[in-house]
Amino acid sequence: MKLTLPIPPSVNACYATNWKTKRRFKSKRYEAWEAEARLVLICQRRNADPMMPQYITGPVAVDYRIGRPDKRKRDLGNLEKPLSDFLVSAGLIQDDSLIMSLHLEWGDNEGADITITEVK
Repeated sequence: MKLTLPIPPSVNACYATNWKTKRRFKSKRYEAWEAEARLVLICQRRNADPMMPQYITGPVAVDYRIGRPDKRKRDLGNLEKPLSDFLVSAGLIQDDSLIMSLHLEWGDNEGADITITEVK
């Protein structure tokens, strides 16, 4: 399964804390990214090959190729968690604990190109 999503915020920008209750919650920036990513996914699924699996229940290998949005220094690893969590919340994979192999790389593409392969 292949898809392209917008580049997520860094994991450092995904959550905020209410210091009175000590509870973490999703930041507005993260919620906005999730909403945009869902719309992009819906559009891609409409144009997808009908034989493409819609949901993988078992172990998977995931490859992320993420385009650099600008010349600032960024930690590639901080972009993986929001993307993997989105794959679960969007119903593409059953659970991110089933990611048996993970590959991250910077690319010259726009957005985050994701390839999900079922592991037998």
